[in-house]
Amino acid sequence: MGLGLFGGGVGVTRHLSALGYDITVTDLRDETTLAPSVEALRGLPVRLRLGGHDLADFTDTQLLVVNPAVPPGNEFVAAAVARGVPIDTEIGMFVRACRGRIAGITGSAGKSTTSALLAKCLEAPGRRVFLGGNIGVSLLDEAANIGPSDVVVLELSSFQLHWLRRENLRPEIGVMTNITPNHLDWHGTIEAYAEDKAGIVPAAGGLFVACADDARVVEIARAAPCRVMWTSRGDTPPAGDAVYWRGDE
Repeated sequence: MGLGLFGGGVGVTRHLSALGYDITVTDLRDETTLAPSVEALRGLPVRLRLGGHDLADFTDTQLLVVNPAVPPGNEFVAAAVARGVPIDTEIGMFVRACRGRIAGITGSAGKSTTSALLAKCLEAPGRRVFLGGNIGVSLLDEAANIGPSDVVVLELSSFQLHWLRRENLRPEIGVMTNITPNHLDWHGTIEAYAEDKAGIVPAAGGLFVACADDARVVEIARAAPCRVMWTSRGDTPPAGDAVYWRGDE
């Protein structure tokens, strides 16, 4: 559900097709609007139902893979849930399958730049680094080739984190740049938005890198069950280890 234009829909379709699944791809947008993604699926044995949804595609199926941008309470997803159809996402499939160390990055601004920069900084002889997630690259087909010594950097949107939180799937290292009102038409309130963003916080034993200059991020970090490392443009982060980002550097 939701082929989209950012790579995840194409990636999961190609992945499941290679595994032999019988797939219907459905999206409210038409073929013209979705032309790049449709072209990327050319030649695959999948059914395309574009420009609208058919309720039967959601109730007469064994698995519904939802684009993370589909909002909570969607009537077609609700119909699938009522019928007992399992719900999954491309990013959830990858996180469960990934054997490497995952560093997840989120924020209302700066997450793409931070993700790309972190991936570049982590490159070193003998270490493989993979960059994906909301940055537009599906890593599902790479999952089988990613080993325990590899590092995966995932840019994660609030939408993706909303679905990951449902399964308590968390990265080993989480980074949050900031939180400002965003996508409130989807989340409803800034509190709900921040709650989904908090899905980036690792479990105990992980590391959360938090911006000390953002009050909402500080609040989330205060409740984190893991070690916290602060980033700040100032001189006195709230507590613990500190890494400084200065405006003149």
